[in-house]
Amino acid sequence: MSGIPFYQYSYFCKKYREFVNKHNLTMHINHKPGDKLMVDWNGTRMAVYDQYTGEMIPAYLFEATLPFSMYSYVQACPSMKISDWIDCHIQAYHYFDGTTRLLVPDNLKTGVISHKKYEEPVLDKSYQEMADHYGTTIIPTRVRKPKDKAAVECTVGDCTAAIVGKLRNRKFYSFDDLNQAILKELEKFNTRSLHISA
Repeated sequence: MSGIPFYQYSYFCKKYREFVNKHNLTMHINHKPGDKLMVDWNGTRMAVYDQYTGEMIPAYLFEATLPFSMYSYVQACPSMKISDWIDCHIQAYHYFDGTTRLLVPDNLKTGVISHKKYEEPVLDKSYQEMADHYGTTIIPTRVRKPKDKAAVECTVGDCTAAIVGKLRNRKFYSFDDLNQAILKELEKFNTRSLHISA
């Protein structure tokens, strides 16, 4: 033909894998609006202080992100127990004014009891009941594959800078006060202009 060599399929696949690995290529995923909600705990903690003793109570941050719009929800909780995990989902649904078809958490012990390769994940009963009630399907990410929910992983860093950074010098004496301050900063975060460099 035109002097271009033809490869056997297996050799082509080998060369393609080498090229992808060498250049660290990734794939752009087109998300449908309102189809998925990606959820996670933010590794950064804030604090609430007991107004009588001054004791610091850790505040764990829940994050939920709609990957199509990158619209996010953040809530501070006194623990990472299943009751707080479920409450955060419910509050996120209220914030977004609706639910999604799919719910994508990682394999946290709070909601996913086990998730072995080639097997269906075993979900916490309460978590599954919440999903059934809201008509959503829980699809945990693959084990040790945080890029499966890259949208929420991406906003965790942005959120920490935009929200936690702004509130770091303030002292809060209740979770209600902290969450009100978070919501105020969250509105700014969600309405910010996104600057994309070419």
